[in-house]
Amino acid sequence: MPKKDPVVDGLAKLAALRGVEDRAALADGLAPLLNDRTGYVVTRVANLAAERGVREVVPNLIARLEKFIRDPKSNDSGCEASLAIVRALIALEAGYEAEAVAVAATRYVRWEPVYGGSVDSAVSVRGNAAILLAAMGSTQAVRCAVELLATGDSAGPREAANWPARADAARALTMVGSDAAAAVLRFKLLIDDSDSNVLADCLTGLLSIERDAAIPLAVEMLTGDESARAEAALLALGGWRDARSFTLLHDHADRFLTSGSRDLFLAAIAMTRQAAAIDYLLDLIPQAAPKLRDAVVAALEPLRPLPGIADRIDAAVKEAK
Repeated sequence: MPKKDPVVDGLAKLAALRGVEDRAALADGLAPLLNDRTGYVVTRVANLAAERGVREVVPNLIARLEKFIRDPKSNDSGCEASLAIVRALIALEAGYEAEAVAVAATRYVRWEPVYGGSVDSAVSVRGNAAILLAAMGSTQAVRCAVELLATGDSAGPREAANWPARADAARALTMVGSDAAAAVLRFKLLIDDSDSNVLADCLTGLLSIERDAAIPLAVEMLTGDESARAEAALLALGGWRDARSFTLLHDHADRFLTSGSRDLFLAAIAMTRQAAAIDYLLDLIPQAAPKLRDAVVAALEPLRPLPGIADRIDAAVKEAK
């Protein structure tokens, strides 16, 4: 008789549970599957628990994450299962019962072999663990986020691209929303970062917390000589849900429309979703040169589902022709 494939067996059990409506019965079925030896199965169990809101398995998720952290050579390729568990704990609104493992997860490192050396596959686990601490209101959230923000990147043979964890740390500090969190974000912006995504998330957080007090630094970044900082400011201001965001961007239109950041500038304008911003972009279409016109239309594409916008875009393009 052929030997059973444990992965196939685990996935079959999980498939059978997808049709279970009773949450208690679903929890009873999911809990033992979190002890499966393969990370592939555990990943999907954690995802289903989060999807169905099965808070009863939070203790089991915590126990399995602790086991992964204790044994960095466990069967969890790419840290997919560890990451799925942390994200499930966030979705299930785990509280202080998950604080200790979340703190440990912010420092979890897992080296996996790649051609020419090894790579740290736990970067996203660390970043999401910081978000978990912020979500539960932990007093450890700021300290752990600061530690992640201070971690740089390293090249091979032991490669660690830590910028996603730094970006997540910035998001965690934004969730904390305190004066201390704002001070850390401001300090990070002042000393700079090698990745514009991190800068954008830091500025987004600072604008969210400090609002008026953060505007001078945003303008300084927007008008400075470093393109990475300017682009980070474009992203942050575009995503800032404040009536002033379009005005701050529009004031520097002449500069960005003739720069390599033109497309990002137009996308940032569209991201504000303000009526004045949409009118500005639509008015550009008939008078713009073909390449600029195409860039404006591309920036407006994500807004097509909004009422009346598709017809207005099509009318502006027709007028240009």
